[in-house]
Amino acid sequence: MLEVTAALPETMLITLMDRDGITVDTASGAATDIDLASYLVEVTGAFSQVERSSQQLSTGPVDELVLRTANLSTIVRRVTDEYLLALSMKPEGNTGKARYWLRITAPKLAKELAA
Repeated sequence: MLEVTAALPETMLITLMDRDGITVDTASGAATDIDLASYLVEVTGAFSQVERSSQQLSTGPVDELVLRTANLSTIVRRVTDEYLLALSMKPEGNTGKARYWLRITAPKLAKELAA
């Protein structure tokens, strides 16, 4: 995950967490006064709610959720059925590039978790 923060200097925090919001691994980047750990727990809850709605409406599994606020952009990506990868960055950060990095990082983490 450190390679992601190196490639995206706008990153404030990237974390691998389980569905309950329990952190497995974290890498910090740019400093912030926002309590990102608590925020990401709430965002993973929103991911789960969107996923439940998606299942009820038969739209397929949710792979990614992007949330932009005035102070940050957050991307949550499924790694496995039990784990999510979440990244929060400054709002002026390149979310397209961040989505790319999460898309290529998630399968690597899934392999590590399966080992």
